Amino acid sequence: MSHRVEIVAPARRVLPRLPRDLRDQIRAAIRGLANDPRPHGCCQVVSRPGYWRVRVRGWRVIYGIDDAAQVVTVVEIMPRQDDYRQR
Repeated sequence: MSHRVEIVAPARRVLPRLPRDLRDQIRAAIRGLANDPRPHGCCQVVSRPGYWRVRVRGWRVIYGIDDAAQVVTVVEIMPRQDDYRQR
């Protein structure tokens, strides 16, 4: 079953600012969430119940999964060190 992937505006604004190779890797990871929203290596976000994260190099992609509607919503793309500062 394939999920639809939506990227909210704050996460979408981050992508163009990234170096091309990193941007391409993050986009590939996001596209992969459509086929497998819980890929190997993903974790639930402790500080945000109901959200998951996947790591791409030194960055995190934070997303929610609605299995009933088959939608994955990417809410944030951030460097790993920024995620630790928010806690």
